[in-house]
Amino acid sequence: MIALGFPRTTIDIDATVWVPLDDLDALVGRLERTGIEPRIAGAIDFAKTNHVLLMKHRDSGAPIDISLAAAVRTGRGSRTVG
Repeated sequence: MIALGFPRTTIDIDATVWVPLDDLDALVGRLERTGIEPRIAGAIDFAKTNHVLLMKHRDSGAPIDISLAAAVRTGRGSRTVG
């Protein structure tokens, strides 16, 4: 991204994934096996409320923000959020 017309470098990773909120534990487990771990205590509860999973790469410490898109059941059926 260019801010104010000047190139800049960032050291974070942003991603969006579609995952049912009930499957966040499994997603975090898979990520941990690849060297990506929660950045805050209570990351799963935070993600369920805020629809972003705050992670980091274990070796480099690079922050990873995973935006969550998910199907949510409502009284009128399902809708996609995220």
